[in-house]
Amino acid sequence: MNKVPERPRVRNDLLIEILDDEAVIVDSQSGRVHQLNRMASRIWQWLDGSKDHHRLAELVFDEFDVGLDVARNDVDLFLNELLKQGLLE
Repeated sequence: MNKVPERPRVRNDLLIEILDDEAVIVDSQSGRVHQLNRMASRIWQWLDGSKDHHRLAELVFDEFDVGLDVARNDVDLFLNELLKQGLLE
């Protein structure tokens, strides 16, 4: 099984539309459409390959009303789901 990269980056061929802090991602390769909630949309915007898991969790902790452990868990779950769906490079 593949592992989430240390500095994850979303695929650059995906179409994204952000509406009211939520994102809709269209993957033309698979034909799938993904809807992201507010927190997932923000994490998505940070996935440019420059931030590691720790930094992503800090950003979630700073922006949302969650503890650092919750932020780490949410980031890990989201990144693993993106990997599973083939949305990371």
